[in-house]
Amino acid sequence: MLSDKDIQKAIANEDIVIEDFSSDSLTPVGYDIRVGEFAFIWSKKERILIKEQPEQKLRVAPGDSVLIATRERLKVSPRIGGIVLSRFGQILNGFTHVSTTLDPGWPGPGHTPGYLLVAIHNQRDIPLELRYEDALCTVCFHEVDSEATHQTHPNATLAQNPWTWLGDIETKARSLQKKPFYHLRRFWFALFALLIAATSIIFFRPTDFQDWIQLAGVVALFIIAALQQRG
Repeated sequence: MLSDKDIQKAIANEDIVIEDFSSDSLTPVGYDIRVGEFAFIWSKKERILIKEQPEQKLRVAPGDSVLIATRERLKVSPRIGGIVLSRFGQILNGFTHVSTTLDPGWPGPGHTPGYLLVAIHNQRDIPLELRYEDALCTVCFHEVDSEATHQTHPNATLAQNPWTWLGDIETKARSLQKKPFYHLRRFWFALFALLIAATSIIFFRPTDFQDWIQLAGVVALFIIAALQQRG
């Protein structure tokens, strides 16, 4: 694993290229990549420009996930790889991130430095916010002992133009919503909840107010789950 001094040396040797580099983002064992301009909100099935939002903030609803393109664009030599890890500060806020890798040679031979796309999930029961250029995740760089035989072949659109790539996701997600079953499944799920309620009344025969309250709570949970179904 490369220390901050190792990273600076690798940058000087062009083994690591970080466009829009900020010395404040260096950590003892990595570099904190920041929130960029582009994001995709899964619950709304839409992409947004964070810089055009009020106070340049991205609002993430409870239980929602978003894809965020980084502020920085990176390129590494075939001798350098990396791991994208969660920042402790964001974990404390309630965000989680599934670790991903930065392949040696990213973003591939002949390519200019490319964006990284980071998936973030709000684990809290309240909305959370991320501001443009907030520290998002930490990239820890590693020097490989021998050059990898498999070269990275990223999606060129993703690496160079994430806004267009996120637009493709938006189009596919919205086309799925147009399918009849996508909307009907909420109706069938709610109907299933009512059948469970009717079956419960027949078999368990609630006799007092507390029994009815418990039954109503179970049915309400099923109906809420039906309304929250997403594609």
